[in-house]
Amino acid sequence: AATPKSVHVVYINTALTTKARANALVPTITCTSSNVVRTVLQAFAQVPGASVFYGPDSYMGANLVEMLEGVLVLPDEEVKRLHPEHTKDTIRDALTRLRFYDEGMCVVHDMFGADVVRTVRDYYADAHLTAHFEVPGGLFGLALEARQRGMGVVGSTAEILSFIKTKTQAAIELGVESGAGSAERLTFVLGTEVGMVTSIVLAVQAMLRAQPEGAADVQVEIVFPVSSDAITQVGGGGRAGEQGLSADADSSGKAYPQLMGLEVVPGAAGGEGCSAEGGCASCPYMKMNSLTALMRVLEAVGTDEEARLEPHMPSVMFERPEEMDAGVEPIIYMREFQQTQRYPVELEERITAPQA
Repeated sequence: AATPKSVHVVYINTALTTKARANALVPTITCTSSNVVRTVLQAFAQVPGASVFYGPDSYMGANLVEMLEGVLVLPDEEVKRLHPEHTKDTIRDALTRLRFYDEGMCVVHDMFGADVVRTVRDYYADAHLTAHFEVPGGLFGLALEARQRGMGVVGSTAEILSFIKTKTQAAIELGVESGAGSAERLTFVLGTEVGMVTSIVLAVQAMLRAQPEGAADVQVEIVFPVSSDAITQVGGGGRAGEQGLSADADSSGKAYPQLMGLEVVPGAAGGEGCSAEGGCASCPYMKMNSLTALMRVLEAVGTDEEARLEPHMPSVMFERPEEMDAGVEPIIYMREFQQTQRYPVELEERITAPQA
């Protein structure tokens, strides 16, 4: 708040209470992964001398800075594709007044650790690389380099899906011209959340099924890099192996078609785990929720010890309606920005007004 002409760009997934507190200190507007670049650059274009604070997602903030630094080597025509009112010089100037919170973390995106980045770099150098703005910098940097070679994309989940579909369609069209007997295999590494995998696979499968007869056989491999804790060896360390069964049969001898021919399957051993990070044993939240801890809570109910549980009760988010309004206001600013591609007049006036 002590910095003149300051604006806070906050990620849409941030808690409403955080939005409210931020907006009470400094003019705040929310953003999504698909409009964060435009939102940040618009502040510098619309309010000369503005300072932009981005948070709280450290990965998205760091990746945003890295991407903007990367465009400084591109011609101004390419820069204007990001924002029509910017050039390399204005981007360079904006970077001196763009700050992000660098002490945050994201449990979901921490799965893309150094070992995963090393594997992608060493074994998928010729693959198409994709990275969401929220993934850690190592994987984002690889995708950024690949983008400069026409082999990658960085951006929102929608932009990643569009990139994959465009590349697949181009391969299909080339296959029609080449005819049967020739084939192309595309590999895409997904640097995004696990929820995107299914929609991408289904979209690509639909495109491949629609290939005309007599065309080249286009194949697409979708690679989702995760921790080694997120897979199970079938027949060895997995559930089937623990029961002494083969990889493709249960105790009655009935076959499991979905396991035939597979040496590993997604998910942690024993069916535990709810995400790509692996099993409950590797989840920091589940480590806190032990059976012993649960029993201590239950035994305290109805006794003098119950008072100790009160601090852990759900808290009231807002005491007054105006406090909630302060949290909703940044979202309203974003909605108007999406419609007009300019900051609302009210927000601009707040940014340029003398700071208290």
